[in-house]
Amino acid sequence: MPNFETSPKLPGVNIRHLVMDNDDFIVCIDEHFDIDWKTMDSYNSGIQTDPTRHNKIINRAALAECIPNSHHDERIRTDFKRMVGESIARSLKGDYENAETMLDSAIAYIELRNIEKARYWQLCTACWSAIIMAIIAIYCITIKIKIIERVGENVAILLMAFVGGLLGAVLFMIFRIGKSNITSEAPRSLHVLEALARMMAGGLFGVIVGGAIRLGAVVPMLRSAEFPYLGIFITSIVSGYSERWAPSLIEKVEKNPQDKGKNR
Repeated sequence: MPNFETSPKLPGVNIRHLVMDNDDFIVCIDEHFDIDWKTMDSYNSGIQTDPTRHNKIINRAALAECIPNSHHDERIRTDFKRMVGESIARSLKGDYENAETMLDSAIAYIELRNIEKARYWQLCTACWSAIIMAIIAIYCITIKIKIIERVGENVAILLMAFVGGLLGAVLFMIFRIGKSNITSEAPRSLHVLEALARMMAGGLFGVIVGGAIRLGAVVPMLRSAEFPYLGIFITSIVSGYSERWAPSLIEKVEKNPQDKGKNR
């Protein structure tokens, strides 16, 4: 439990961090990570050479405080709120240029931290899921004969293709996470759900492509290859990684009946 300070200028407020305190005003971060500020009776309103600009900065500071940040640790939240508090203090002094610069820096800082946190959530979900899927895949390959005896060869192949598609989707998220526009302003559960949805889509793509290979609709040489199961598994990984391969295959299947109808 941190040791909070108090000030007679802000009765009833537990101060986590004091940003600025002088004879004219006080700006601080309270125990709830909210920015509190108050001007004293001695405050000279003449300092505000441009009240409109000052009010604009105060409004922007209030909006910046609303940017989600409670999922960060204490150090990041304190640094962010300190910068916002500094911008308010500068504005109270009539230094609007530095106030706006500090506020821009605060917003940019927390937005970058939010992007990093969102990537962390998605990568954790993807990596842990990949480890679990890899263990399942190794287990399935190890007892391949027993699985085929229990569920049948076709079902076993589709299960293997599903696992391959999941792994491909995980690889896609890992390699593309730096290029995606994500932010932790959305709740953590949404990021986890998005990662799981991508993996499920990759698994279904793997099943589609694996089933198509099994039927001889695509890459027919894999059926007669020396290691057909390995070929289907690798192809399923590629289909899970690619966002276009399986959808293009589905589109091709949809067009074929239409083309036959036109030829009639």
